[in-house]
Amino acid sequence: MSSSMVTATVWGQGRAAVGLAAAMAGAVADGEEECTICRGDVPACVAFKPCAHEVCFACVENMRAKNIFKPDKGVKCPFCRAYIDGYRSLRGADREVLAFLEKANQAASTAAQARAAQERRTAAAAAAQRAAALAGGRAAFAGGARQAAPSGYQASAAAGDDDRWSCQQCGGTNFLWREFCGRCRRPNPAPPPALLHKPLKDVSKVTPEELSALLRDKGWSAVARPLLEMGVVTDANKITCSPAGVVEALGANPIDRLLRVYASLSDPARLREAALSLPGNFAIQRLIEAAARLRAALHAHAAVLKAASLAVAAFRRAHGGRDPLAALMAAMVPHLLEFTAHEKGVYVVQCAAHHCSNSELLALARALFPLAVPITKDPKGIFALLTLLDLAEQRIWSDDHVCEPFLAETDKLCGLFVSDARRLMFTAMHGLSGRALLRAAALALPKWQALRMVSKLASSAGHMLGGRSEARGGCQTLQELLLLYGHDEETSLLLRDAACQVAYHLSGSFGRLALSDCADHRDVVRRLIQRMGKEQEVAWLDAITQELVGVADALVLRPAAFELLELSLTQEVCRLDIEGLMLHLDEVKRVIGKQPTQALLEKVMAGLQGEAEAPKPKYFAPSVVQPALRYLVEVKGVPLPLPPPPPPRGGGAGAGAAGAAQPPPPPAAQAQPQAQAPSPLPRATVSGVPVPQPVTLAGVPVPQPVTLAGVPVPQPVSAPLSPQGLVGAAPSQLPTVRVAFNPQPPPPAGAPMLAASPAAAAPPSVVLPPHLALARGGAAAAPAAAPLLGAPLAQLNGAPQAFTPYQQPQYQQPQYQHQPQYQQQQQQQQQQQQAAPAYQPYAQQPPPPPAAAAAQPQWGPPAAAAPPRAAGPAGWSCPVCTYEHRGQEAGFLLCAICSSEREQR
Repeated sequence: MSSSMVTATVWGQGRAAVGLAAAMAGAVADGEEECTICRGDVPACVAFKPCAHEVCFACVENMRAKNIFKPDKGVKCPFCRAYIDGYRSLRGADREVLAFLEKANQAASTAAQARAAQERRTAAAAAAQRAAALAGGRAAFAGGARQAAPSGYQASAAAGDDDRWSCQQCGGTNFLWREFCGRCRRPNPAPPPALLHKPLKDVSKVTPEELSALLRDKGWSAVARPLLEMGVVTDANKITCSPAGVVEALGANPIDRLLRVYASLSDPARLREAALSLPGNFAIQRLIEAAARLRAALHAHAAVLKAASLAVAAFRRAHGGRDPLAALMAAMVPHLLEFTAHEKGVYVVQCAAHHCSNSELLALARALFPLAVPITKDPKGIFALLTLLDLAEQRIWSDDHVCEPFLAETDKLCGLFVSDARRLMFTAMHGLSGRALLRAAALALPKWQALRMVSKLASSAGHMLGGRSEARGGCQTLQELLLLYGHDEETSLLLRDAACQVAYHLSGSFGRLALSDCADHRDVVRRLIQRMGKEQEVAWLDAITQELVGVADALVLRPAAFELLELSLTQEVCRLDIEGLMLHLDEVKRVIGKQPTQALLEKVMAGLQGEAEAPKPKYFAPSVVQPALRYLVEVKGVPLPLPPPPPPRGGGAGAGAAGAAQPPPPPAAQAQPQAQAPSPLPRATVSGVPVPQPVTLAGVPVPQPVTLAGVPVPQPVSAPLSPQGLVGAAPSQLPTVRVAFNPQPPPPAGAPMLAASPAAAAPPSVVLPPHLALARGGAAAAPAAAPLLGAPLAQLNGAPQAFTPYQQPQYQQPQYQHQPQYQQQQQQQQQQQQAAPAYQPYAQQPPPPPAAAAAQPQWGPPAAAAPPRAAGPAGWSCPVCTYEHRGQEAGFLLCAICSSEREQR
């Protein structure tokens, strides 16, 4: 007796196997084969499937006994190392032999099903990775690139390429939905769940109400059989199919049973009952995915699938021209708010958004966006809103018919929150809902409501940080704002101004934020430093560094806080101001000593030696929101400067350089002051090229233009100056960039003066900025179009504004001047500074004598007298920061401290 017969006794059938082998032992008869394992005189009685190697009964039991100590999912043939799917008797239909092999064949079939399930899971995971690679992620704002992604049904059809099983007998390949092999009719060794667990009732023979109850009771298994007829194998977590498998199944099987299921669920009440239950929720998601694959298959193979196309056409005629997927989405809309607030229904909304077309995505947005206020109060609804915005960002840019309407709907979404300051701040103080606000604003910019929302959030930066370390939502919203970059030039400029406005409202507190125990406060400062470096805002980077240098003795004790100082000194844009960088390092050395400064100096020098050239300018001019803006706002009578115009388009680089180098003609001297034409409104200097101002002649004061309300317009400056400073001092933010710009000379003598429109309404008693006058209803001060670039951000500071709204210019890249032209500009500037009078604040200028005041020309019709000054409005208190506005501030519609809107009573 061989050793294999002895070791086989560990099984219950070991003794029977030994006895059966002993009964059949003897000399090997003619035509028989010996056991390939035992050899000798032991005849082979069993053949393996599919390799057909022959062994004896004892070897079969021995191999099965030893397999319990191996990690293999089944018994492998010792010769070819292939899994054994079954055992075939070589003794014919012997009752004892068949009874012996019955349990062995059952075990082999169970192991084969387990291996097939594992292979399907592996194939599904690989298919999901391929589908994710095709669909792509959400568009990255850094760099401003918008990625185009395929539509929902195309991405869903691309998933699941390997959904087949191979016949072990004939080697044929069949789809998973097939019960038998197409060649040899061998049964599927791993049948789908729909074939093993059939529902109690046929869905084609039940009423719609019974189908809804069946879905709530049985879940996905109730519709597994109809989906299998379409070529879709489903379970509770996923569906497995491929485009080729769906096409073959639609050509072989009718889909009337599946269309009946969709027709029953097209009623909103029945869909709501099924989708809001736990078992039915999985079934509805699987039906939505199957409807998307049905649409893709009919779209690509309509000529081949004539029967299925006719059935779907009849479905469309009965449901208002909608196919199954559109019918499900139309039934979802009446209960959309309940779906987004339900813990299971929100998944149905997200599944429908992923698989619908672009036009259906627009229809879903038109139904969901008006409900954004209650939706953002629930985390589940916020996830649905974020999913919709992310999908739109990926898909609408390549669809001209959907892009502009969707952006308009997103702008209306921003207007819902802008209309109420308290609602906006409540939403922004939660990190998840604040992210939804900024995603919507980034999608809709540069539209007006989105711009207003971004400006208000930036103006409330100090309030959003809060005084408590537990208030993390506002910090996360500010970080999300600082990470937004525009997709075109105009949007990039607006988001740059918003980042500068955040820095403006946080100025003076960077040292406190860096030393805070809250890590989110330090993250805001870190994001702000990185953003200012990328936007090449040298003035803001210098101001932040100066505040951090002032508390360097405390920062050096905290490594996490000292990293912020290192980050501000190692930005690439610091190459534009090497002298200022060295001054900061000297100040750090004076504060913390030589030894700690040495390591910081090595890091700074290593960064400076990396590249030989300074970075090229990113924009034609820095942002209008500069650290000097606080000085301009606090000094009474000094209006906010307008953003500088871009260089002229016509003439090329040579014409722009020549125009910048030629000095403007001086105003002609007049014998009588009455004959002198009034000078135009003053403009801010641009990149060191000052605009000439008229000078006094023979002691006669220069006539000052006045507004229609009788308030004189003071002279603006472009940088923080002391009262002894000169008018037109050149800013020093970017000394190496020279923009070609032709300043406007004063009008010649005899030119017609600006006259007020006879249809204009009476001006208010307080001159308001254009956006405040527009909100109050003043048509005279309302701009004709939305101001460009930083104008809306600068006007929200509450300072009086009397300039004409800035019109949209034509962009041109900045031109760089040669050294002789730059010297000529410097000489011209020195001559104008010597001829110009010293700057004095408006409040310190003495009033002119009565005779001289009567002789001054008026900036308007001579016969029209200024209206009497009306009584100012009563004071009001800010609902957010409780600041009291009295006097001239009583007419503001925005708070002068936190920019919150005034409550109308």
